[in-house]
Amino acid sequence: MSAARQVTIIGAGLAGALLATLLARRGWQVDVFERRGDPRVHGYAGGRSINLALAERGLHALRSADLAEVVLDKAVMMRGRMVHFLDGHQELQRYGRDDSEVIWSVSRGELNITGAYAQFKMALRLAPGDAANIRDYADFVSRLGHAGEALRLSDQVIALDPLSISSYAIRAAVLVNAHEYSEAVRLSRDLQRKSPALFDWPERLALALLLLGRFDEAQHYLDISPADSYDHLVIESALLVRTGKSAGVPSRIARIRQLYGDAASYQYGQIYSQLGDSDRAFSALDHAWQIRDAGLLKIKVDPLMGPIRSDPRFGALVSWGL
Repeated sequence: MSAARQVTIIGAGLAGALLATLLARRGWQVDVFERRGDPRVHGYAGGRSINLALAERGLHALRSADLAEVVLDKAVMMRGRMVHFLDGHQELQRYGRDDSEVIWSVSRGELNITGAYAQFKMALRLAPGDAANIRDYADFVSRLGHAGEALRLSDQVIALDPLSISSYAIRAAVLVNAHEYSEAVRLSRDLQRKSPALFDWPERLALALLLLGRFDEAQHYLDISPADSYDHLVIESALLVRTGKSAGVPSRIARIRQLYGDAASYQYGQIYSQLGDSDRAFSALDHAWQIRDAGLLKIKVDPLMGPIRSDPRFGALVSWGL
């Protein structure tokens, strides 16, 4: 029996992801390395604001991966370029003879998220009882705001793998993203009491308690969470704001900068949002967009963004493809 052919691909951009897909379909064992988070879990994390233009070469690649139909469903036909002359008149220069020779415009965010949906659906069809696939998909759709589907999937994960910490952790995360804070607390406390080995998310429980106004209990769980994780420092900052101790927040921001630098741009946005400093919050979120910060995917459901949600800039940010 011949050994499996193996290949390592560095970079999961358009070319790397396509090559990995096509080689895997031919029986290769493929390892892909990418510095950004898996878009099937973290979704689109920002980047260039201009849409991607798809010509026949790109469509051919998508057809080879069985993705052309789902991508074109989100695309807009571009028949040509509009030329603006100095005398003020305009003239359309077509890309081809007729509408059979056009290019297509698609949001980069839509392209990544549409592709992620398609790959998740394929994985679930191939392995319908795989708890890890279902767990990751539940996390993905939860961050996009599809609470009902995410809750149903997280129940399925627990039924399939009831002895895994990850099964209950994703259920707690889905509940918080669905703004079901009391239920998240109940689940966490029940596990901590009955099966303590299955509870390992004190920061998420602290956030739920914070959002319920149970500040002393939130502080207790922060005290037992890793002090230098950015989640700890963000939630601690929000707690300081809500308990009238905002003077302590700059030192937490400084600590995050020391540990994580610009990679924590989304977290700076969360903290400035809690402080009510909209300009600094949006400056941080704009930078998060530029560096493809994976935190942006959850901006639609993130309760810490509440103070800036009514700002027109928030709607504009979300509409850019997140």
